[in-house]
Amino acid sequence: ACLKKDRFNPRKVLDIGCGTGILGISAYKIFQTKVIASDIDSIAVRIAKMNIKTNLSELKIPVIKAKGLNHRVLYGKKPFDLILANILSRPLKEMALKMKESSEAGGYIILSGLLIRQLNEVESKYFSLGFRRVKVLRIGEWACVIMKNFCRSKKK
Repeated sequence: ACLKKDRFNPRKVLDIGCGTGILGISAYKIFQTKVIASDIDSIAVRIAKMNIKTNLSELKIPVIKAKGLNHRVLYGKKPFDLILANILSRPLKEMALKMKESSEAGGYIILSGLLIRQLNEVESKYFSLGFRRVKVLRIGEWACVIMKNFCRSKKK
């Protein structure tokens, strides 16, 4: 919602580690744009599909089973203006370069599922790739960071 307030209107959104699909559904409802969702877990993919059908019967958000960004469908859809990733810190650090390659210059990533004590380490990894912090949200011991991609990837 803070990005919408800043008049950011993405054309393509990716929800990695979609779980129940709530972030992808929310992104569609806020931005009225194309959204694709993925999760590594087959049960999460099935639940996300059911929730999308229940909440957005007029729209189909594709949900695919994928480990991070490793799927031909995701390769074909990049770059994304907004990437949502509600997953653990270790996978977030491991997929940082692929996130950079999949993110549109000037686009945003929202990383959540982080403990506050993990925030600096994860943020440093993305900072080294050209992302800059826009905002950090803290709830109890959990953190969410919104970062902007300020430069293009060197890999095509």
